[in-house]
Amino acid sequence: MPDDETGDPLATDAMPAVLAATLALAGFFAALGVSVWGGFARAGADYPFELREAWDVGAYYWLALPAMVAAVGVAAFLVPRRVWRWPAALFAGHFVAVALIGVARGASLGLLPFTLVLLFILAFLFYVPALLGGWIGRRAGRA
Repeated sequence: MPDDETGDPLATDAMPAVLAATLALAGFFAALGVSVWGGFARAGADYPFELREAWDVGAYYWLALPAMVAAVGVAAFLVPRRVWRWPAALFAGHFVAVALIGVARGASLGLLPFTLVLLFILAFLFYVPALLGGWIGRRAGRA
C-alpha cells in the first residue's frame, strides 16, 4: 500500500531498508567481480606469487562467466527494478581488480582503456540475462 498521494509503492517507510538492500547487493557484485578476477588471476599462475590475467585461464570462460551470468539473472529476478545495476557493479569490481592486479604485476597501464572498453562490452552482454531475470521477476510479482 502506498504511503503518499503519488501512488508510488516504493514511497513507503521501508525505503531505507530497500536502499540498504540495494547497496548491499551492489557491494556484493563489486566484491564478486574483484574476487572472480583475482581468483582466476592467481589460478592461472605458474609460480608462487605470480599473477596473470584472469581471461588467460580457460576455466574463466566455462566456469566464472556462466556463474556470473546466473548471479546477475538471480539478482535481477530478486530486485527487478533498474536491472542495469547488477552487471555494472559486477564489472566495476572486475575493472578495479584488473587495475590492482596490473599495478601489482608491474605492468604498464597503457592497455587499461582497452580493458575498460572490453569490460563495458561484457557488461552490456550481461544486461541480457539481467533483463530476462527482471522480466521474470516482474511477472512473478516481485516488483
